[in-house]
Amino acid sequence: MTNKNQDPESRLGHDPLEWLEEDDDDLVPADAFDESSAEGNSSNASPSNDTASIDAQEQEQEQEQEQEQEQEQGIEPEDTAIDNFSLDGSKGVLTLPDRLMVQIAEDFHANLCAIAKIEVLAELSIDAKKIEDIDTAGVQLLYALVQHLNKKQCTVHIKNTPAVLSKVFQVSGLAEFFEKETHAE
Repeated sequence: MTNKNQDPESRLGHDPLEWLEEDDDDLVPADAFDESSAEGNSSNASPSNDTASIDAQEQEQEQEQEQEQEQEQGIEPEDTAIDNFSLDGSKGVLTLPDRLMVQIAEDFHANLCAIAKIEVLAELSIDAKKIEDIDTAGVQLLYALVQHLNKKQCTVHIKNTPAVLSKVFQVSGLAEFFEKETHAE
């Protein structure tokens, strides 16, 4: 039972922070630590971090300059090494791989981004004759490409559509979209 007449400190039996009071003599006053000593210490502690960040900044600048030069010159398929793609004037032909699955989605996406950046592209024909297997990642990539190119006023055609691709479009509820937006043949 507690005695209500006791002060709060004695109710606990001890002050949990009393160790701080005892060591006050050893503590450095807060105003003794200034920012200039902190800067000096941090710069001496990690000089390699500074050079690493400078190197990273230089690499970023070089990449930006290269991208600007590519944009000024116009992107050509030969320059971007787009797999299974050819460009003849303003008409492009993309041949889809036999498997358009999540395992290759990242590389395929990079190729599609490069195709989408081609400013002179007015018509894209997607040849789907090789498709044997496609999953939702592949469907999403095709959907995004068609939408993006249509917004850029680029006509998209899907030709040689195999039964497996038609079935996936139908099951995903996108058959009507692909028929309408791609002028499927």
